[in-house]
Amino acid sequence: MKTKVQKSKIIAELSGKLLKYPMMIFAEYQGMTVADFDELRLKIHAPSSANAPEFEVVKNNLLVQALEKTKSPASSFAAKLKGPLAVLWSTDIIEASKSISDFAKKNQKIKLRFAVVDGKLITDKDIVTYSKLPSREALLSQLMGVIQSPVSAIMGIMNAPARNLVLILHQKSQSKQ
Repeated sequence: MKTKVQKSKIIAELSGKLLKYPMMIFAEYQGMTVADFDELRLKIHAPSSANAPEFEVVKNNLLVQALEKTKSPASSFAAKLKGPLAVLWSTDIIEASKSISDFAKKNQKIKLRFAVVDGKLITDKDIVTYSKLPSREALLSQLMGVIQSPVSAIMGIMNAPARNLVLILHQKSQSKQ
């Protein structure tokens, strides 16, 4: 049994995480072993990131108190916090969804329940949908390709007369030899 001081310290830590991370994915972990938790933590952890995702088991009532303390928009979903839940804290919904969904496919002991992103509730099916999206970097490179395509086409059209002239001159020189 934790003392009031220990609980208030945990609530303060959870409040800090609520301010640091705009999204949380909740999952049931019934039957998971310590090795399973370690494997999932290794899978989701991005060592190069300052805001690396975190995965932990939290007591529901302490999380509800932290939600109320921070006046988080996610506090409206506090009634959904029932049963043994683990939380994946993250700043990137796509990467977090990919890592936990991939793990859930391999390990049937973890079940996605819901997510809260910027105060909005997201279902477990939506989490799986997010996991199928390309990463932010891939989306940006696709966008750059779309933006660059018309410019490349215009440059090709503008260079065509000069290119054609060079080809004609080259063919003329070839025919004289």
